[in-house]
Amino acid sequence: MVALHLALGGRPIARLTVMLAVLALASAAGTGSAVAGSTGQFTFTPSGLGGGGFQNVIVADPSGNGVVLAGGDTSGIWRSADGGSTWLPADGGLTDMSQFKVASIEFDPSSPGTVLAGVGNAGSGGGLLESADDGRTWTLRSAVPQFAGGDTPGIAGLPPSHPRSTGHLIAVAPDGTIYAATFAQGVLRSADGGATWTSLGPTGQHLRSIAIDAADPDAVVTAGYEGGIFRTTDASGAGTFAAVPGSPAGVEELRFVGGALYAAGASGLAVSVDDGATWQPLAQPPLAGAVWTSIDGHVGCGATDLVATAESGGSATVIASADAGAHWTALSGSAAVHTTVGGPGGDTWWLAGQSAYLLGGAQYTSAMVIDASAAGSCGVQTALVAGRSGIWRTTDGGSDWYPAVAGLGITILPGVAADPTVAGDVSVGSSDWGYLFSLDGGAHVTQNRAGKQAFDVAADPATGAGAALLATGKETANKLGEVWSIPNPSTGVWTAEGLGAAAGGKRPLAVASNLVSGKRVLIAAVDGGGIWRKAGSWSQVSTAAMATKQSYAAASLAWPQGSATAFLYDHRTGIWRSADAGRTWVKIWAKKAAGKLVGYLAVDPGAPATLWVSAADGVYRIDGATSGTVGGGGLKAVGVLTAFRPGPIAIEPGGGVLVAVPASPGIAPALMETQDGGATWEDASDALYRSTGGFATDLSVGPDGRVYVTTFGDGLLTGSR
Repeated sequence: MVALHLALGGRPIARLTVMLAVLALASAAGTGSAVAGSTGQFTFTPSGLGGGGFQNVIVADPSGNGVVLAGGDTSGIWRSADGGSTWLPADGGLTDMSQFKVASIEFDPSSPGTVLAGVGNAGSGGGLLESADDGRTWTLRSAVPQFAGGDTPGIAGLPPSHPRSTGHLIAVAPDGTIYAATFAQGVLRSADGGATWTSLGPTGQHLRSIAIDAADPDAVVTAGYEGGIFRTTDASGAGTFAAVPGSPAGVEELRFVGGALYAAGASGLAVSVDDGATWQPLAQPPLAGAVWTSIDGHVGCGATDLVATAESGGSATVIASADAGAHWTALSGSAAVHTTVGGPGGDTWWLAGQSAYLLGGAQYTSAMVIDASAAGSCGVQTALVAGRSGIWRTTDGGSDWYPAVAGLGITILPGVAADPTVAGDVSVGSSDWGYLFSLDGGAHVTQNRAGKQAFDVAADPATGAGAALLATGKETANKLGEVWSIPNPSTGVWTAEGLGAAAGGKRPLAVASNLVSGKRVLIAAVDGGGIWRKAGSWSQVSTAAMATKQSYAAASLAWPQGSATAFLYDHRTGIWRSADAGRTWVKIWAKKAAGKLVGYLAVDPGAPATLWVSAADGVYRIDGATSGTVGGGGLKAVGVLTAFRPGPIAIEPGGGVLVAVPASPGIAPALMETQDGGATWEDASDALYRSTGGFATDLSVGPDGRVYVTTFGDGLLTGSR
């Protein structure tokens, strides 16, 4: 079983091209080559595990074609072609996890179908992305502007999490000039498509928004977290930004609506009718003292209609005005918030039982709102709100809100385990939501939480069909660890296995079970705490493996049912083996996973002496691995596929091997498959799989051959042939 938990949060091309690109990295010796023994591509579909992750930004194509794009703090970019009813990942071309932290998305008014996105991790990595196909795929336009699409802990003067430096941070003039309100570089301007940039100021600011007057493109206004509002009326010339005396403080969002410029922030809501030179407060909204994170609107029926969102605002999280902000109405009372996905006829959302995280709930945080009403309509009829747990939508002026999360797989999922005996029965470990399961191959999921954050999930065949194990602990510290078991997730409750007390609360990062002489035995790899074994009670069986805290909270255990031999990949020290059902352990290969990377293992139950290893530089096969060591001890690690940082690895029922290869510069993501022991490989993924970037955290294959893929931020995908 593979577990992965990161501290962070490919362009679709033909299958043969992907395969050749991956294999072009291969060294000559022992590396797999062209296609043979193929069983064809998988067809992947999103699972029912939609929503549950934070969405920073949301924008609609101004052409009115129904395209909506959203970006998250770890989940990259998502695209809807039907106004938010259904979603698909749109991370094709993203090659680094920093690019999955999305701070801003804007359609380019000078070029229909062109979209720009600001991505990055606390002002590093990432840059400015461009899409030329209405948000389907992306290229890095420039790495000069830097953004922050996630939390910013440790940066003096900034809140560590919300509100974030996200929102409308990109503005494009009618002539194509780009203005980027960066995290800490001030406003940057490019008049040549991002090839070169000019710094316009202001200095000493973490910028939160930017707006350009379409009627006067030389008028550009920006907001800094530390210093209020700044403006220039000579944006295409010297462009120097000057502070606006008496402007609102703590502004989080600026937006032109009907020629007037509106501001939302910690000091309330305000308007300027002279391009930000002077400001007047709007009427007191229903929630005094709130941090207003976003504002939008349109002019219709002779009036200016506005909609705004606040952080943790309860029934006033979303408010609307039909008279340019003279009066406000709260729209997100509990009676208006529903839990069927997409509308009254949809499936009940798996998060329905977590009322605090629903729109307007005590733990809900809004990030951005868009007015998607038809042009000229009376009032804000259709609006979408992005924030904690996903996206919400109303189509009736706020009388009813529904989660718009169909296909929006934005959860961080460290692990997945298909029951080896029951087709369609699959368990999923979630970083934020603990444990979820499905009985129909992932189409519908149910939450049954235990412990804190999940680090690994495993089937528990030693207990019986459908039984599961869950390894949990605290995300930000090595404590509150425990292993949980449940005989039937549909009807049962979790039982703590007692590892927390035995191991001093340290986190188990991988867990497995087996029957040994008719007795159920558990093995757990504990973060900085060694290997533990339970056969009635827990005992520490190794202090050498897992001795130090893992750079990433992750480990990989492989223990085929009915075998006395188990394997562990401790990415800090190498690969370990127990030949006596977990009682004693020996290091068999000092193959570290390199830096903070994670290594993965898999063993075919039908060939338990063959060990498959996915390491930083490729995939290896070790034959006869039940005895001996690599490097002088009789074992040889044969490189069968060289690839850049390959990910999790899994065995198919017929003995085929799957390995996830993530996107990297110049290389598209792939789900590589071999049916002949690694002699030949083929990419078995499809366009949907590749659109996630291929950053898989775990793979598992059911007895019917269906493959389940969990990702860091792009949820759960299921593939079948």
